[in-house]
Amino acid sequence: MPAELAEGQPLSELFARAQQLFARAEGGGDGGGGGGANSGGAGRQEATQDAARQALELLDRCGEAVERLGLFSSNEEKDDLATGDLKYLAIPYLAGQLHADGPTSTLSARATALQRSRDCHLRFLDRLRQYGVLDADCYTTLERLESGESSDPTTTRASKIALFKRERAVKQQLEVLTQRRLQASRTVVSLDDDDDDELAQAGGGAGPGGSV
Repeated sequence: MPAELAEGQPLSELFARAQQLFARAEGGGDGGGGGGANSGGAGRQEATQDAARQALELLDRCGEAVERLGLFSSNEEKDDLATGDLKYLAIPYLAGQLHADGPTSTLSARATALQRSRDCHLRFLDRLRQYGVLDADCYTTLERLESGESSDPTTTRASKIALFKRERAVKQQLEVLTQRRLQASRTVVSLDDDDDDELAQAGGGAGPGGSV
């Protein structure tokens, strides 16, 4: 049975809609946090910003639903995750991207957006750490970011870039893993159906009058 939200809409449908809006928002802007200044006109820019706003609202609802439904547990390992739930690990990652790339009118608003983006990325990485997905270097950089440890700005920037590249790669790996699991499930179902057909054919000719 699909996970249901309070409004009765399946979580899978809500997340799929959020992904569509995310793709529209990220595809319509310049990807540099400028709010789509080069996106081809004020109308397109407004549509892009509206898509980002709606996507964030839906991702927030999805995140709340995931917590309420208890889809992820600190007692689980990655092999215990249900295939259908893997995609929900990316919710904070997507939200973090939208906060980082969204338009802002003041330096204060930009700082707030970047802080929200950082918080979302840390939640994503922390969940990956929980399931033992991050490597040792990522652990070290994540702990440094979480503790607010100061260091040389150039080194800090390089560490963040490396971590976020790894983060993006892990997200892509989650998508690949999901597809592989789904394909494996379909293969098993197909084999089971073939076995059932063979048994039915064998049973049809086994008894008196079994042949057609």
